[in-house]
Amino acid sequence: MTRILSQDTPAYTGQTITVSGWVNSRRDHGGLIFIDVRDHTGVVQIVIHPEASEAFAIAETVRDEYVLTVAGQVTDRDENLKNPNIASGTIEIVAETITILNKSEPLPVAVSDDGQQSSEELRLKYRYLDLRRPKMQRVLKRRSEYYKFIRRFMDEQTFTEVTTPILANSSPEGARDFLVPSRVHPGKFYALPQAPQQFKQLLMVGGLDRYYQIATCFRDEDPRADRLYGDFYQLDLEMSFIDNGETIRSTMEPLIKRLVTEFGGKELVSDDVPRISYQEAMDRFGSDKPDLRFAMELTDLSEELASTEFGVFKNTLANGGVVKAISVEGGASLSRSQIDKFTDIAKREGAGGLAYISYENGEAKSPIAKFLSDQELAAIKSKMHANDGDTVFFGTDKRETVNKVLGKLRSEFADHFGLRFTNGTKAQRKSISVIIHSVCLVEVLKHLPQQIRTKRSLPLLPISTTW
Repeated sequence: MTRILSQDTPAYTGQTITVSGWVNSRRDHGGLIFIDVRDHTGVVQIVIHPEASEAFAIAETVRDEYVLTVAGQVTDRDENLKNPNIASGTIEIVAETITILNKSEPLPVAVSDDGQQSSEELRLKYRYLDLRRPKMQRVLKRRSEYYKFIRRFMDEQTFTEVTTPILANSSPEGARDFLVPSRVHPGKFYALPQAPQQFKQLLMVGGLDRYYQIATCFRDEDPRADRLYGDFYQLDLEMSFIDNGETIRSTMEPLIKRLVTEFGGKELVSDDVPRISYQEAMDRFGSDKPDLRFAMELTDLSEELASTEFGVFKNTLANGGVVKAISVEGGASLSRSQIDKFTDIAKREGAGGLAYISYENGEAKSPIAKFLSDQELAAIKSKMHANDGDTVFFGTDKRETVNKVLGKLRSEFADHFGLRFTNGTKAQRKSISVIIHSVCLVEVLKHLPQQIRTKRSLPLLPISTTW
C-alpha cells in the first residue's frame, strides 16, 4: 500500500491508508493507546483499540522515536477533540496493523521544538539526531529553496554553472591550505581550494563568457562571527570583458533585491542600493560592514576642540590625531561597573582609556568636564545632539585607531541596549534590517590594486559574490 504523508491524511477520510514515521509521543489511557507519528510534513494521531489485539500488543511496547509503519482507517475526530494547530488535526487513524521498522534507545537530545530544549553543545554533538527537529527540517528546505532561487536568476542572466575541482594545487588566498596526501604521487599533496580563483580565470581563457557556481571554500583560519572553521560557501562568478566593478554590481543587485523581497518576503525602503565608500564607512561607523539599523555615528569633534586646554585632547590634536565621539541614547543609565567593562573593550582595541560625558538634569557630568570650557561643553552637546539621559563617549588617537575603537564600542552598545532589533517603528526596523544585511554594498574597488579590481569578493547575504 502506498505511504501517505501526515499532512495529506485528511483527504483520505473513510479510507484505509498506510503512514510511516517516528513516534513523536505515546499516551496509554488504559483502554486506548494514542501514538503521534511524525514524518517530515508533520504529525498524525494513531488510535489503537484493544479489539485490534495484535496491533494493541505491539503499541504497548512502543516508545518514543521508534520507527513505525501503521495501516488503518482515517476517521473524523469528535468536534471537541480537533486540533487546529496541526494539518491533520481534524482526523485520526484507527490502527489495524502496526509494524516496528526500528527500535530506539532513549535519545540524548530533544528532537521536538516544544518543551525543554537541549544545549547547543549537545545538539552539535548529536547533529544527526538534532536534524529530526521540525525547525531543522524547515531550515534545510529553506536553504534548498534559496539555492534554487539563485540558480534560476543566474540562468536568466545567461551564466553557466561549472563545478570546479576540489583536489587541486595550492594558490595563495590569505589563509592556510588544507592538504591531502596523494597516493599516486608519494610525498606530494593536493590542496583544497580556498576559492575557485584560478579555475574561473582558466574558464575565461577557455572562452566561457559568464561562469558561476555555489562554491565550497576551504580555509584553515580562525572562525569568525559569521563563518565557522574549515569551510564556507559563496556564490562565485566571473564575466568576460569587464573593465569595472559597476557592471558586476548592476548585474547582481537585482538578485540581492529579489532575494530580499521575493524570497525573504521583506520590504525595501528604497529601490536604490546604498553605496558607501570604504573610507566613509570607517569614518562614520568604524566598520567596513556597518549596521545601519541604528544611528550612533562617529562624529569628529577635532574642530570644536581645536583650542582646548584639556591635555589628552590637546596633545592628540597637536600630533595630528583626531577626537571623535559617539552619543549613546540612555547611556546615563550605565553603572560604573558597566562603563568599566566598555572601557576594557576599548583598551583591547588599542585605546588608552575611555572618556565620557553624561547628561542629567541639564548638566554635563564627567571626570573630564572640569577640564573643558563652557563653550566646548556646549559645542560637544550641540554637535552630538545629546539630551538628558544620554552619554557621549570619546576616542582620541590616530584616525584609524579611533575608528576601530569607536566602531567596536558602537557594536557593543547596540547589543547592550538592543538597538539592532528595537530602534524605529516595526515597519522601519524590518526595512532597514533588510537594507543593511542584504543589499548594502561597500565600495572597496578603489582601495584594491588595479589588477584585481574586478576579481575580488564582496560579502552579499550569507553567500559571497566573487568578482
